[in-house]
Amino acid sequence: MRRLASTAALLAALCFALLADGAAAAGAGLTITAAEMTTDAAGMVIATGSVRIADGTYIAEGARVVLDTRRRVAVFTPGVARGPQGVLRGRRLTVHYVTTRLTEVKAEGDASIELQSTRIAAGEITLRLADERVTAAGRVRMEAPPDIRAEGTRLQFQRRTGLLMLAGQVRVQPPQGVAAG
Repeated sequence: MRRLASTAALLAALCFALLADGAAAAGAGLTITAAEMTTDAAGMVIATGSVRIADGTYIAEGARVVLDTRRRVAVFTPGVARGPQGVLRGRRLTVHYVTTRLTEVKAEGDASIELQSTRIAAGEITLRLADERVTAAGRVRMEAPPDIRAEGTRLQFQRRTGLLMLAGQVRVQPPQGVAAG
């Protein structure tokens, strides 16, 4: 592995790799910043120290990331993603991207997402950015203030329609009591 002379040099190399297909719109694209970055001949980039990948709408941040520029995948350990849908956190955050934008973010290990007033926690949570779909698996717990709590093993939430589906051994606790099934 070789260390580049400066972050600016690596950023220029990454921008070239990310924009290589020529599909970037004028003024659009990804910005990647970090305190230190190293790269190897296989196209793997390891960035440490306040790592940030942003597309103008969504931001993924963490202390360390391994970026595979050929597969267009960045893995933060740990990581946080912020955007209009909310805040997604996990011990491991896998970010998929195309030339100009982030497309999907998956949090694993103590994963949680805050969607306005609703909070979802699970072993794994995936946020598809284009269609605003949230899926969760593992021990899924949801809180929707002021007083609704639900648990299950799988969850799917479509933000645009507001439809939420909870599956597995489901337990819902509305203000009037408990429903299980």
